[in-house]
Amino acid sequence: MLTFSYRENVKDEEKLKGDMHQCVCLIRNHYPDFQYVVIREFHDSEHTNQPEHEINPSTN
Repeated sequence: MLTFSYRENVKDEEKLKGDMHQCVCLIRNHYPDFQYVVIREFHDSEHTNQPEHEINPSTN
């Protein structure tokens, strides 16, 4: 299962379709039989998918 999200709250249908098309094309370059189901989940402006703790790769 893959989950894709945007930092901002994107509601532009054409942008979503275009971005998804680009992503599927990139995946299918490596996995030609890749199949998928898209479920869009819109959130209000208060919702964020930010982690509670930021990971800083330079400190690892």
